[in-house]
Amino acid sequence: MDRYTLKRRLAATMCAVFFASALPLTVFADDHVHDYGAWTYVDDDYHKRTCSICGDELTQEHDWVLDEENSFDPSDEEPGMYFYDCAICGGRSVEIIQAYDHPHYYDAVITEPTCTEGGYTTYTCPYCGDSFVGDEVGPLGHDYYQRDPVEPTCTESGSATFVCIRCGDSYLGTIDALGHAYVDVVTEPTCTAGGYTTRTCSRCGDVQTTDETSALGHDYVSVVTSPTCTEGGYTTYTCTRCGDTYTANPTNAFGHIYGAWRNDDNENHVRVCARCGKRLTQAHNWVLDEENSVDPTEDSEGVDYYDCPACGAHKEEVIPMLTPEERVPGDSDGDGKTDLQDVTVLTRYLAGGWGVTVDESNADVDGDGVLTLRDLTLLRRFLAGWDVVLA
Repeated sequence: MDRYTLKRRLAATMCAVFFASALPLTVFADDHVHDYGAWTYVDDDYHKRTCSICGDELTQEHDWVLDEENSFDPSDEEPGMYFYDCAICGGRSVEIIQAYDHPHYYDAVITEPTCTEGGYTTYTCPYCGDSFVGDEVGPLGHDYYQRDPVEPTCTESGSATFVCIRCGDSYLGTIDALGHAYVDVVTEPTCTAGGYTTRTCSRCGDVQTTDETSALGHDYVSVVTSPTCTEGGYTTYTCTRCGDTYTANPTNAFGHIYGAWRNDDNENHVRVCARCGKRLTQAHNWVLDEENSVDPTEDSEGVDYYDCPACGAHKEEVIPMLTPEERVPGDSDGDGKTDLQDVTVLTRYLAGGWGVTVDESNADVDGDGVLTLRDLTLLRRFLAGWDVVLA
């Protein structure tokens, strides 16, 4: 017999239900007498009979009797089948005995996990009934969402109805306070002020001050400025951290130490401070050396000699030769023209006692180098229109 024939035979056998006849049983109750019918098959464990008046049911275990005629034992390749008949209700049960040596063909029935119960797969061989459970997984656990929540704050708890999205389980629960979400800002200490950390909650604005530290104090470095000839000295103290500065320990200026005046150039003499090198410049005070100076003439240059009494410098100034003046012959009085006034002046000069002066160069009209009556006669004749030439 192949396995498909065996399946059909097994199905036909398990679906057969035999009903046994029995005499009606009447039972007296408080208000009526039950009229139970015949026993009928329920499942492999029980049969029942029902009151036709009130529907009351009586159940009872089967009284199984082996049907040896139709039952057969398993072989190496095929399963055996033992048929049992109930002697009371006529129901039949089949027990499949696994073949001594045959491959199982399991049907899988998956039981899905729930929030509280694990899942698994039941594997059953349809030929022999062998079964086992595998692929077990744990419970899913509830997956709650919040309904009608009262939001928590940093310091106060909230509440909500928690409802499972899978199974609908719910409960009223508490939402923990959020706690502060502080953001820290560190203020470093300075020379004059202490440091601290300001903690500000990003949700509610709560502020705390922690981790306070003392001021660092100044860290001064000193730099000495020495006095000079014109400026006093002092010490500058500067903080290396904050730049704060102050001065102390003042001293007086030294003052200049000038040396003797010395010639610098033709215009000035100079003296220098031996300490700082400052130059003090002053114009020469030239004094004419009249004793040694020489006046110029029309034939030679002159020289003026000058001395500076402060530094002892000397200078010379060459004086150009004198340029001969342009003569106006006969102009005895030097007024630039020759007229009768010149005759009068020359007459008085030659007569003496008049206290007059003449321009001897112009009055010497005869060119002999001396003033005489001849010069006066030539001048008169020239002015009178005579044909004479004045030298």
